[in-house]
Amino acid sequence: MAVHLVRQGGERRTIRKYGHGGFTIGAASIVGSVLILPDAAKAWPVGQFADLSFEVFSDILSIKHQIDLCLIGCGPKVERLPPGLKTQLKEAGLHVELMDTGAACRTFNVLTAEGRALAAGLIAI
Repeated sequence: MAVHLVRQGGERRTIRKYGHGGFTIGAASIVGSVLILPDAAKAWPVGQFADLSFEVFSDILSIKHQIDLCLIGCGPKVERLPPGLKTQLKEAGLHVELMDTGAACRTFNVLTAEGRALAAGLIAI
């Protein structure tokens, strides 16, 4: 189930809380990892960084021309993409920035407030 993220009048909702295994985005609580697209958020089937694969980026890749950047919250610490996955995403035209999940949430809020079009895959901590 997706959670609608745009308020009436176009104002974006922000990530209000993260931790304890989930997120609060606007008024909605999501348990587990979350995928945030420009107008919705939904559960993301990534429990840990090692679960990342090209396939889990399919929803983001389908809207890559609508976003400036994809933030990846790696969990409690920043990680590096395996070289093969990094190459696949680059060849697919997706620009990703990796950081720990807390930093990714804060960065998402700042960039969203600036009007940037973002997607984010956030691993729950």
